[in-house]
Amino acid sequence: SKIRKVSSYRKKAASAGTINELTAEEEQLFIAISFGKVHRVISLLPDMDSLHIRGTESRTPLIHAAVSTRGDLCCHLVRLLVKHGSDVNAHDRYGRTALMYVCQNSDTTDAVRMLVRSQHSNLNLQDNEGNTALMVAVQHRQLEAVLIMLFFHHPDVKTDVNIGTGQETRLSTWLSQPARQSVAGFWSRKLTQTQRRWWTSTA
Repeated sequence: SKIRKVSSYRKKAASAGTINELTAEEEQLFIAISFGKVHRVISLLPDMDSLHIRGTESRTPLIHAAVSTRGDLCCHLVRLLVKHGSDVNAHDRYGRTALMYVCQNSDTTDAVRMLVRSQHSNLNLQDNEGNTALMVAVQHRQLEAVLIMLFFHHPDVKTDVNIGTGQETRLSTWLSQPARQSVAGFWSRKLTQTQRRWWTSTA
């Protein structure tokens, strides 16, 4: 029920030491995102002094939306929160950004595109284990997200494919054979000759 979900959120936030730091409006924002209440989120945003606030797992509202919602709902909430000044590079206690979460699922590709095209987005941030968003997308076989980050980012944003985690040094080492075979489906339809040359050079 709704009451149980709210109580669960309060309990998790309290255990993380964050609930006492949130105002009533800020807490309601996190809860509205949890329930996917877009209109409630819209009504709360004008009253927010800042969206650089932290809930459970030290997540900002943007990261919370990326974690707790899917599909069109996730994309809509991400758009709203970015429009109202959310920090697209903020990370949670695991070092993960909103982009690292949305690039794990095929139904949040629009959210990936939105975050990647932000002028302020840093695609080369690494989580606590050394993974970039690009590595996360490859690990989860989200090839469309990979292509977006490689070729359709903001002009001022560059993706470094040579970042390593300590064990691996190049993006190509993350691409398993099954993933490479899946790329063939995109080959003739979406990749330009320049993009094909890049992909071949990492093989």
